[in-house]
Amino acid sequence: SQETVHRYQQQAELTDDHWVIDEDEVTLTKEELGRGSYAVVTVGIFRGLRVAVKSLHTIIISDYNLGMFSREMSIASRLHHPNLVQFIGATKVGNPLILTELISTSLNQELHRNQLTNQQILSIAQDVALGLNYLHLFKPQPIIHRDVSSPNVLLKPCIGPAGYEAKVADYGTAKVVQGTSTGTVMPGNVAYAAPEAPIPDQHSPAMDVYSYSVLLMEMNLRCPPGINDKREKSTIW
Repeated sequence: SQETVHRYQQQAELTDDHWVIDEDEVTLTKEELGRGSYAVVTVGIFRGLRVAVKSLHTIIISDYNLGMFSREMSIASRLHHPNLVQFIGATKVGNPLILTELISTSLNQELHRNQLTNQQILSIAQDVALGLNYLHLFKPQPIIHRDVSSPNVLLKPCIGPAGYEAKVADYGTAKVVQGTSTGTVMPGNVAYAAPEAPIPDQHSPAMDVYSYSVLLMEMNLRCPPGINDKREKSTIW
């Protein structure tokens, strides 16, 4: 039927390997931008361009995991929005390298410096909302970020009173890492996590909205959220 043909066309689009980059084209520098539980981000050079290179170290090589990774990277390659960090491409040999545009600072870093004005905070909040809205309206299925937090909001300097253009990062890897980890893994930062975060069957865009509300409080108070172990790991300030 026509519906079946359309479904197969969509599946083919999501497994297209046009985003694959030859590892020999990527030169890694010793300039480290960040380090997390599942990846290290360094500055790299790709075809003469300085880029951010995320080196994943939790990907367990298997047909299933490579298939999931390929699908997520193909989706990332189709996303184009001014408030999303631009995906450039990725390698597929060994533990993958993911290349994105290079942005030097994050909301987390700027909040720590305590130099953001109220007008800048408002502009950043709007930018993040627009980026998440784009992900949640993606077809045929919404994209759930699963790790909305101040370290995953990058700030690109711009001209004007806003001072920065905020861009949501890591929208293409949260699901891959969660799917390739063993055991029950809480996606993202626990301090920002919605109550349903540990239950994959209950994941929806609403969990990003919850995390976004925590982010708004963090920006308003200029203070990172913490965890109160005595209150069932609830978020506190």
